[in-house]
Amino acid sequence: MYKNYVPVHSDFIIHWTGKDIDKELNWTSKHASLTDPQTTDRYIQRLKNILKYGLWMTNNSTDVPVIHQKKVIEIPSHSRTCFTELKLSQARFHAAEYGRLGIGFKRFFLFNRLGAPMFYFMEHTPNWFLSPFLDVNNQDYYKCFLKIMTQKVEDTTIQYKYFDESEWRIIYSEKIRKKLSENGYDRINKYFISCQDNNTQDFKYYCSSADKSPDFLIPINDKWFAMIIYPSIEVKVKSQSDEEIRSLINSIKTSYKNQNNRLVTNPASLETYNYPIEIDLDTCRNF
Repeated sequence: MYKNYVPVHSDFIIHWTGKDIDKELNWTSKHASLTDPQTTDRYIQRLKNILKYGLWMTNNSTDVPVIHQKKVIEIPSHSRTCFTELKLSQARFHAAEYGRLGIGFKRFFLFNRLGAPMFYFMEHTPNWFLSPFLDVNNQDYYKCFLKIMTQKVEDTTIQYKYFDESEWRIIYSEKIRKKLSENGYDRINKYFISCQDNNTQDFKYYCSSADKSPDFLIPINDKWFAMIIYPSIEVKVKSQSDEEIRSLINSIKTSYKNQNNRLVTNPASLETYNYPIEIDLDTCRNF
């Protein structure tokens, strides 16, 4: 480690949610955090659902098509959950587009589930990487991590719009489940739950509570769960006094006081006892 090393990337990779909640409010990064009772309650319930059931995985039908040399690179059908490694000081702008509740993890959460950063490229520009993708088998899932850098709106191109998001993804599908099983990686399949695998009434209600239901869920009962970013300080305070949320977090993390001062030889082992950092979106501007 260099003496004066300053990391370029954040140590936390954040999944943002709540776009559907904020859509009704027309919330933007320029506005103060809105904390009307209905919005606060909906975000509290969203957090409870995530802690209880996991992160949603939805299909990739809304992704921007990957085009190279006037040909479309066919991406295998899959479900995905998206994250960003933007530093927290930039979180407000990202949250304005994707929702203001952030659930953060250390990178190993993604590595254990075959997650990876997106590979960005400039559209209509020669490069060394994309030509081979034109002829490879449609079930080569590394193509799921291709993404253009720019966004075009009418006659205006927003330079590096997608590249600036620093996106990571976890992908999954029934075909991926089968592929992993056939290659001896069933341990990875255990990280994912199909919505059809849980038939409880509460779970069914959760899966049907939004306009678009998930295909799979990623439970976050994992030691790498590391952060909760709240839409406002009001939501944070209410969450910290909510007995159900405290109980759910306690079910994910373990109290260190029961370890009888065991010798720690690897700091990573402490993540099991490391409760998530809890911060509100406005405070993120100071990091």
